[in-house]
Amino acid sequence: MPRHIPRSTTNSYGFDYITVERNEHQYDFGNTDCKFPKFPPRTKRKRTRQITTGLIWAGLVILTCLLVFGIGIMVMFAVRTDNTGFDPKGPEYALYKNTMVKDCYNTPVSAITYNCSAVRASLQHQGKVVGLNKPSLSIPNDSNGNETVYSWCEIISCFNDFKVVPSTPHSSAFWATSLEVWTKAAITFLTSFWQLHKIQKAMYSDDDTFCTGLGWDTWVIMAWDLASFIWWCFGFGRFVMTPTQYPMPSMLGWVSLWKYCYMLHYHPFECVLRYFPKRARTARWTLYVVTTLQWIASVYICVLTAIWGMDSVSGYPAYECLAARIQDTPGASSCSAEQICSNELLFRSWIFQYPHRYVDGYVSLVCLNTVLSLVAILMVCALGAFPLIASMVRGGSPAKWRKRASIFDFGFAGNIGAAGGVCLLIAGLTGYDAVQALDRHREGAVTFDWECNALHVTMSSWRYYLDVDYELPVRAAKMWFNS
Repeated sequence: MPRHIPRSTTNSYGFDYITVERNEHQYDFGNTDCKFPKFPPRTKRKRTRQITTGLIWAGLVILTCLLVFGIGIMVMFAVRTDNTGFDPKGPEYALYKNTMVKDCYNTPVSAITYNCSAVRASLQHQGKVVGLNKPSLSIPNDSNGNETVYSWCEIISCFNDFKVVPSTPHSSAFWATSLEVWTKAAITFLTSFWQLHKIQKAMYSDDDTFCTGLGWDTWVIMAWDLASFIWWCFGFGRFVMTPTQYPMPSMLGWVSLWKYCYMLHYHPFECVLRYFPKRARTARWTLYVVTTLQWIASVYICVLTAIWGMDSVSGYPAYECLAARIQDTPGASSCSAEQICSNELLFRSWIFQYPHRYVDGYVSLVCLNTVLSLVAILMVCALGAFPLIASMVRGGSPAKWRKRASIFDFGFAGNIGAAGGVCLLIAGLTGYDAVQALDRHREGAVTFDWECNALHVTMSSWRYYLDVDYELPVRAAKMWFNS
């Protein structure tokens, strides 16, 4: 089998590349015909190469350190949180969940020295079903604009005559937290940085055996990406079939496949596929189609998440009402158990707005997906659509226009670097939020049904739901996969 097959410097898929040549000199490249991304360009300047390598290693080290910090936060919240009095198998857990509603609800009347009439009037005028998703409520008390601030516990104590409705959560009750989003993004871009490091190392390698196949680490990363994709497809199918019970999968799932759409044209994948052109073409076009379909589904998820996030409430009920137990719960209601349980608005999942939280999980997801989508669209238009349109309008071959448009192609390194920068910004905000979470209390969203004089307590995200035993192993494992 021949070792060298002459090729043009621009292939038929619209990606420019550089062919690395090597000989005995460190920077005199020989004749192995391995292709590498055009950006960053190879150079004979040692300083430039050291800077590029240093930036890649800096990204690897920083992402690794932040992931270790994230692991510490997870362990501390999941293992070290004191859950005394919050037995998930106990009869009261269905009523009050992991919140401190019980203590506030049972506040003695003699201890209520504040104006509960003003509190109830402030919440009642907003509608039939009202959600309390803030730790305090400010109510004007005179014409001069002075306000009285009521704490979350004081507000709950003003509804101690409402019937507390028991329920169990579905998987869809748990909103994506900033810690979950950061973990998914960090491990995705950490593996991408490692692949970038391998490409950079091979570009300047003196070893003639570097292009013999895929390394074990590449196989591990591919297995992780494949597992994430399969889990994503499974999750998306469950959400489409039963959106009330199952959450939406990650809207960043398409990023891993998009990465391979680009990488299949270069070392080490091109080295393996070069002798099988038909299989390579099939693999590339299969990836193009599957990635496009997954991206379309992710756009749908992104839009739906943004709409729900702006309203701070899910579009479907996320809790199962326990009608058989309503009769024995505290409070009084004028409605039957069937009437209470039929009100779907009462059982939706709410985002609790903690103070000093600069980024919600859904916000970081939507922002990341939007930025990466714009980058992907720019690349497709610049390297795919523009050359074809320009050749038809202005003449010349698509390859000629593609070469001109290649200035917009920052390649795998540029895209990963930019996305990694955004990821580090989210990491900083998440770290700050995690530190603030140490001082939070067990507050959570509560919904009130004024027609039936009933209230429903939702799960508190004060510990990113890591103190909740419900499907905790699955939820924790899912945080480490882009699914």
